[in-house]
Amino acid sequence: MKRVMRKWVNAPTALAIGTILFSILTWLGGYDLRGTPWHYALLLGVGILASTFGITKEAITKQGWRLVLWAVTVGVFTKALIIGGLLWGISSDTKYFVMGLLVAQIDPLAVAALSAKSRLSKMGDGILRAWSTLDDPVTVVGAILLFTLQGAFGIYLGLTFVNVTVDGPASFGQYMLYNIAFVGTVTWCWQYAYRGPFWMKIAFTVLFIAGSVIIASVWFWMFGLALIGLCMRPKEAKIYDVAQKVLNVLSMVALAVLGVMVIHLFLAQEEFSRDIAWGFALGAAAFLSQIIVTVPLTRNRGLSRQDRFYLAFGHQNGITALLLGVSTGTIAFIVPAIIMTQMLRLISTVVLDRCFAPASAT
Repeated sequence: MKRVMRKWVNAPTALAIGTILFSILTWLGGYDLRGTPWHYALLLGVGILASTFGITKEAITKQGWRLVLWAVTVGVFTKALIIGGLLWGISSDTKYFVMGLLVAQIDPLAVAALSAKSRLSKMGDGILRAWSTLDDPVTVVGAILLFTLQGAFGIYLGLTFVNVTVDGPASFGQYMLYNIAFVGTVTWCWQYAYRGPFWMKIAFTVLFIAGSVIIASVWFWMFGLALIGLCMRPKEAKIYDVAQKVLNVLSMVALAVLGVMVIHLFLAQEEFSRDIAWGFALGAAAFLSQIIVTVPLTRNRGLSRQDRFYLAFGHQNGITALLLGVSTGTIAFIVPAIIMTQMLRLISTVVLDRCFAPASAT
């Protein structure tokens, strides 16, 4: 029975089952399952926390953390410039620099859901998890910063955010301070509450995880949520395993719901066919930018050739790009971009799996 469950309970199956079930509910009950910004923020929060919680600090060397730091700062914005530059060169439309930032990050929900079958080493998997988790909030913060700058310079790029009120440098600084205060408060309270018998420690851990995701989703404190996943670590291995399994299950559910929302949002667009080709081009440019940035970043970092290849071809978009697409009115471009990056990642993974053996546990 366990073998059957391991075989069939995976990300594509969850996506397919969720799509079928929720589509039937929509058809029979007339429910509107396209979601609201808060729903997307909630799904994004689950993905970020699940991916952060799955990072094994011991598996990443000092060189690995330096790689992640470069990847989630210089790497993200370099990828955005590459994507925007490629499409601007073809279309002469500056909006692709904005959309380049929206798809520059690696989706943590997809990484967390698919990591069980990854052929990355333990160190490589830890780096990919950390990379995808931390560049997600960096991209969101970068998009909010871009929104702030457009207001300061009087340039309209069509960038709007629900649940985030940022209209200048002062409010942007306040937003970041709220994120840091959120991290400090939750971590301190959890450490204070983390005591008593075994069952109580599990209860407090799960309670704080759920509460952190909900609070972060309401105020869109995704940067703080990513840091909480790194700081709020149970000392007992059994409790850590329970918490991680809970988050993995939530990731699968979130992935299924995301698939439904993507379909409903995409089909709800009017006259979207003209944007499909540009959306596919956007996804292809995003996938190419990952390769261009990763090759120099992973050189002389103590990574195997196998890890370097899987990281270079590891770009995939998902809920963050979808959320930002909804927020900026570019969903007709973003959905085809997500499909393209996932297709390219799937094809490249099949090819790489034929070239490399499963990685060792070390």
